[in-house]
Amino acid sequence: MNTCRLSRKLRYRRHSVGGLIALLLLWGFVSFALRDAALLAKTVEDALSLCIRQVIPVLFPIAAAGGLLTTLAPPPRFLCRPIGRLFRLSDPSVGVLLIALVSGFPIGAMLASRLLEAGRIDREESSRLAAYTNNASAAFLTGCVGAGFFGSSRLGWILWIASTSAALMVGGWMGRRAPRPAADGGSTRPLPSPGELAQALKATGLGMLNLTAFVVFFAVFCAFLKQSLIALLPSGAIADSVSAITLAIFEITGGLSAIARLSAPLPLRMALAGAAAGFGGLSVFLQCMAAGGALQMESAEKRLFTARLAIGVLSGILALLLTLLLG
Repeated sequence: MNTCRLSRKLRYRRHSVGGLIALLLLWGFVSFALRDAALLAKTVEDALSLCIRQVIPVLFPIAAAGGLLTTLAPPPRFLCRPIGRLFRLSDPSVGVLLIALVSGFPIGAMLASRLLEAGRIDREESSRLAAYTNNASAAFLTGCVGAGFFGSSRLGWILWIASTSAALMVGGWMGRRAPRPAADGGSTRPLPSPGELAQALKATGLGMLNLTAFVVFFAVFCAFLKQSLIALLPSGAIADSVSAITLAIFEITGGLSAIARLSAPLPLRMALAGAAAGFGGLSVFLQCMAAGGALQMESAEKRLFTARLAIGVLSGILALLLTLLLG
């Protein structure tokens, strides 16, 4: 009896402390927005420009095509059979996995949700698929992070290989105990109606709007965090590292930029960058949650968070080893 009471008290205290921290952060964020309106407006403008000029042009065509593909027949059986056995996925989910490997987050969660809403896969498979198919794209890691932040596209390829390999390792591990997927019908699936195609494109457009909202909010929130950390922490290498890691926990782009500027040796910076790229940040986590019904359950949320943490750890280790071998 005493043990149960103690456990309830500990849970209550954890929730209370977490709620207090969230409350303080949000009130600080509001104060920042009111105090420095010029910086707020500039940050929002830059974030919207990033979405319009880079993020949406890259993601929307892939997401739209992927959404239409989820209403059509899956990839050929000779391709689906070995991949499906390895990851315990049905044929339509294999198509989502292949698309997600070359696109960026949150395409995997969006397409997994489409399959669930269309009744082509069940909730267990959709939440498992969405948990490990949301990773940074090769274009983002090689161009923006590698060439832009680190000054070498080769380092960007190392980060992509590390994060993608880590995601596939986690996906294979999750599939070991997963139930065998049901057959989908393959090439005998009838062609979708014009209404179904229109709904697929509409859902993709709404997904891009959701993505823009998260990018803008977290850009402003990370600007607030950065200003707060500058004011609270003394200048120096340790403070810079704490600031970079904190930013990476919330938002991947600003976090990777800060990690690349650290004075630490390259292998250590690449390990941190690999972990950040694998985890994705709270922004990506929430983008996946808002992408559709695949992750709209408490158990699915826990599965997603656990998978992102595991991918982050494995990606950091792989990035360190690959940098030592190839960097």
